[in-house]
Amino acid sequence: MTRLPHLLAASLAALMLAGCAAQPATPGGGSDAPTIDLLVRDSHLRVAGEPCSAARPHQYIHRGAVLVLEHGSDRISVELPDGEAVHIDDIDYGAAPRIPTACRFRVAAPGLDPDLDYAVTIDGRSAGDYRYDADEAAPIAVPPLADPGAILETGDR
Repeated sequence: MTRLPHLLAASLAALMLAGCAAQPATPGGGSDAPTIDLLVRDSHLRVAGEPCSAARPHQYIHRGAVLVLEHGSDRISVELPDGEAVHIDDIDYGAAPRIPTACRFRVAAPGLDPDLDYAVTIDGRSAGDYRYDADEAAPIAVPPLADPGAILETGDR
């Protein structure tokens, strides 16, 4: 009978320790890291707001894929989280459950410096160049946009 309190205390301590160890780290290195969007413009029919991965021909862009930004010897590597389906136009589709969307991946990119040109790769595939502007952070667009300033409005930037 005297072992029960010790066993209970040890079990409780183990659970508390496991709970502390299971706390997720802040993705991308913290809240002070610049946040950028990777926008896959695939026009796939999805439910807006739902988690997504990119559709053909960009199915290599998904949760867990590695986004790399390189400038000279500087290298920023970020694992992609779940994407989110966002509207690609302002057309009213009525009660349609699925509408044309883009898949947006929002990532924190610690060490990203403004006004530098970065070469972008996603899981080893080239995705063009990117210039970060802290005041107007345009997304990294796949396929690339001719004019990065002419991007769709997602309502939350």
